[in-house]
Amino acid sequence: MASFFYFAGNVFSLVVHADNEWTPEQLALFGGHFRGVKIIPRAESDVLMSDVLKEFPACHRYRRSGAYGRKLFDPYLLRSLPCLILLDSDVLFFRKPNELLDIVSADADTLLYNLEIGEGYASKPALMAAFPKLHTQFNAGLIATRPPENWPGLFEELIPTLEHLRSTAGLRPGSDQLPLACVAHWQGWRPLHSSYSSNPERFRKNRTDFTSMHFHSWAREGFTIDGIPWFLTTINAA
Repeated sequence: MASFFYFAGNVFSLVVHADNEWTPEQLALFGGHFRGVKIIPRAESDVLMSDVLKEFPACHRYRRSGAYGRKLFDPYLLRSLPCLILLDSDVLFFRKPNELLDIVSADADTLLYNLEIGEGYASKPALMAAFPKLHTQFNAGLIATRPPENWPGLFEELIPTLEHLRSTAGLRPGSDQLPLACVAHWQGWRPLHSSYSSNPERFRKNRTDFTSMHFHSWAREGFTIDGIPWFLTTINAA
């Protein structure tokens, strides 16, 4: 987040959806880095989303399935402004993200997403049979959008099908990425430019033609910002 605001400027307000309780010391430390940040505690979002999704039982059930279910709905439905940028904590920026900033003036119902490495969902035959127009290389680690007003309606009938396919297609439980990939074709959503990379191998090849890099939880890389060498280690949260 710090690298995003460093290059993008204070164009957006920062909202953090906290999945666990934060201590006063943690809140003060984070607030010192990001002035004006709004933190939505899990208990608060649970109450709000129970009301928002009360007419969408499949969406409500999917949201309760885990953190990825909450990620699919909470940022889109609890936002206070029409446009939204979501980024995982292991996405780092190296120059001004102009394509993301253009979302402010984009048409309604727009969504731009990161490209996945390799085959993506193309390696899941049962899934491809059910959704032949699936955006196979959809990566939800970085998204810029002006989401449709009927956001839960996009997924209410889709979710039961995905739940049925989960065991037969070897799908990750509770993913936010797969439902988005399924509706991307219908909505006309498109990937970000390849300079928004999700392939850390590009560092090993001394590539510098990227705007951001999604390092993924296994990556351990050295890099330079403004001539200063840095070293990044990312780990999965327990």
